[in-house]
Amino acid sequence: MRLFGREPRKPLDPDDVRMSFGEHLEELRSRIIRLLLGGLVGMVGCFIFREQMMKLILWPLDLALKYQGLPTEIQVIDPTETFVVVMKMSIYCGLIITAPYGLYQLWAFVAAGLYRHEQRFVRQFFPISVVLFTVGVVFCFTIVMPIVFSFLIGIRSWIPMPRAEDNWITDMLIGRPTATQPVTSAPATPMALPILMQDPPDAKPGEAWINPERKQIRVRMPDGISTFPLTPEEGESFVRPMLTLSFVISFVTRLALGFGLGFQVPIVVVLLAMTGIVSVATMASVRKYVLLVMVTVAAVVTPPDVTSQILLAVPMYLLYEGGLLAAKVVVRRRMEEQAAEGG
Repeated sequence: MRLFGREPRKPLDPDDVRMSFGEHLEELRSRIIRLLLGGLVGMVGCFIFREQMMKLILWPLDLALKYQGLPTEIQVIDPTETFVVVMKMSIYCGLIITAPYGLYQLWAFVAAGLYRHEQRFVRQFFPISVVLFTVGVVFCFTIVMPIVFSFLIGIRSWIPMPRAEDNWITDMLIGRPTATQPVTSAPATPMALPILMQDPPDAKPGEAWINPERKQIRVRMPDGISTFPLTPEEGESFVRPMLTLSFVISFVTRLALGFGLGFQVPIVVVLLAMTGIVSVATMASVRKYVLLVMVTVAAVVTPPDVTSQILLAVPMYLLYEGGLLAAKVVVRRRMEEQAAEGG
């Protein structure tokens, strides 16, 4: 059965194109195998281009850290974490990249249970579904992720640096703090370091410079370059973000997949209206309940922070309203076509 071929003439007897239960199971098995093979190809491709994929995934975090004036680094707390994270990244990103192919297999399975004259709706919905999924993933990476990381890292300022002062009670209980030795001599003039945007290629061991973009003091050592982060003294926070590589990869890929699937809402709305399962009027009358469901789904799909939940729930609801408008147009056109055929 061709999905994107020329539409044949509608048969007179519907039983001529009706599939048996065994044929449905065989069709489902075939689509699942193709879906798994597509995901495997995507996983291998992402593993081959793992450096480029890692740069893409970590870009929002790098941008947020630079905006907050923090060193652009990430933590690894397990010797095997890097290898495990690379494999997870290959699997997750492979699923995201091959999702359009997976959507094609889903739509092809749906088309197998439809009459031939009804498959034209599948041919119309499939490209729209792929476009919406792609827009959702791009929207997540370019807009949502920088905002979410900037917010989550920025709220560290809610916990300021405490200024401990001793008193007679603390002196009696824990003693006085150890006094530091006073500085007996100081240079006549402060040491000045050059401000360079790039590392000098001819730097000698012992030479140092300041990189304002990375917020670092960089020193050329015999075995490479050592760095020292620069943090602002005013308003310094007691909390220093130490994000792990495993958390960031899972956070980004899960959020991107959730946005891609969440942007399928208009397709679901139009299909419900076209098949007559739920009318447009009914879906329009239960808006407040739909909004509650979307907020709940966003809370489950996204990580546990309010910002990402809002950034997913609001576009989903707007797409729901757009799906209602599209469903009204499609249903009206179908009624007009049926009236013309009846005439």
